[in-house]
Amino acid sequence: MAGFEYIETWVDELLLASGIAQEWAIYLRLLLLLVALVLLAVMGFYVAKKIILPYFYKQVKKSPAQWDDLLVDKAVFHNFSHLVPAIFVRLLAPSIFDDFETVLPIVIKLTDIYLIIVALKIIIAVIKVAEFAFSSLPAFQNKPLTSYFQLLRILFYIATAIFLFSILLGKSPVYFLSAFGAMTAILLLIFKDT
Repeated sequence: MAGFEYIETWVDELLLASGIAQEWAIYLRLLLLLVALVLLAVMGFYVAKKIILPYFYKQVKKSPAQWDDLLVDKAVFHNFSHLVPAIFVRLLAPSIFDDFETVLPIVIKLTDIYLIIVALKIIIAVIKVAEFAFSSLPAFQNKPLTSYFQLLRILFYIATAIFLFSILLGKSPVYFLSAFGAMTAILLLIFKDT
């Protein structure tokens, strides 16, 4: 982010030239860059939601395929607009909080958690589309598709919880998977007769 470092330097020089002390200039620069980041994130969200998505929806409705209409109806693409501000924050936070090393990990963790939750919402919406599409096919009319798709959703919820705990606690997801595997083995031993 060489361009952003130039903006930081320019803001620093502007604040120091206006007579603000060096120790206060850092905090004021942080405040100004945070306001700029929030405005940029809100503007990105607005552009994605109000301009790009409606245009994309029109193109999808014009296409002869039916599956893409399902993606629109189940709000799969709607969730993508929530990724735009989080990506802006994730990319620019290291430069903005460069002088605040204790705050930066918290901001990155919160952004990563938000990105994972939005990704989960997108995946769940795609699963709902797949469930609806398969249930309308004659070959799957008498099959328990709802149970299979519920199981798939539960697996994604568990995987998301593991990723969230790994981010919050700073551990590898493998650590939680191994603990989960050990817990499952103990439960199987306890309830083996059942």
